[in-house]
Amino acid sequence: MSMLETSLLLGGQISQSVDLQTGEVIAHAGGVPLQAGEARGAYLSTFHNSPSMIEVHTGASLITVKRKKVKKLEDNNEDEQAITKRGKVQGFSSKSRNRLMRTLAKVRRDCLPVFVTLTFPAGYPTIERAKRDLDTFIKRLARKFPNIAGVWKLEPQKRGAPHFHLLVWGADHLPMVLFVPQAWHEIAGNGDPNHFAWHMGLLGNKPCVQIIEKQQGVFWYASKYMSKKVSETFTDWGRWWGVFFRERLPVGAVVNIKITERKAIEIIRYMRRFARIKSRDYKSLTIICNADFWVNRLL
Repeated sequence: MSMLETSLLLGGQISQSVDLQTGEVIAHAGGVPLQAGEARGAYLSTFHNSPSMIEVHTGASLITVKRKKVKKLEDNNEDEQAITKRGKVQGFSSKSRNRLMRTLAKVRRDCLPVFVTLTFPAGYPTIERAKRDLDTFIKRLARKFPNIAGVWKLEPQKRGAPHFHLLVWGADHLPMVLFVPQAWHEIAGNGDPNHFAWHMGLLGNKPCVQIIEKQQGVFWYASKYMSKKVSETFTDWGRWWGVFFRERLPVGAVVNIKITERKAIEIIRYMRRFARIKSRDYKSLTIICNADFWVNRLL
């Protein structure tokens, strides 16, 4: 993956960054947006002191270095609460891509998903119906595999038809290969035999369920299929990605390591020099890497 592709993939806020495990440029630097559904907490009429720290998702791929902040927090009121609400989805924005990649980076590196592609036949449905079909499929999948969790991503094909990519944890590859094509065909195939054959991989294509053998494959699939920039033509398609059974995602435990302000600046400067980032903004740094390895090295 190129420098430009990765920086755009992770929000487009910098032009260069780095995977600290391999030296490949793939990191994202800058302010840390909230994850979908994450609360901002209460606002108090006081000054709030936040110490410098490193936030690590252990066993996963996400590290955030935060410098000490001293800021005044305003009274909690309806106007300020409204700021936390996300507006109508207008498209697959860079911030949305950033949230998607950070969600994936929080999952433990020793837990590998399977990759699933779901398409529609020639007579494809409206986007509303397509999402209902996806919801029906996920419910049926959960009845067959009770421990699943995953992430779905919507993508328009060249012909304008919607299709979905999924990363699914908690189910083995072979049982999924046998189950998914038939289940999806019954939901969305509209009786088209080619629809079932395509998902089985019988038309000169690969089966719709692919095994991921290495952790790097998660981000390879994410960058190639799940984080493509979407044309502004499709601004009325609603949500572009989501998490199902979030509570079962095998995310790494969050550990906050307090460090001195001097150490925070030192680490951020080191990482920016290593990534050859010319910006002198040392407010914070978030990287996708082997979190356990690099937090030990940095400290």
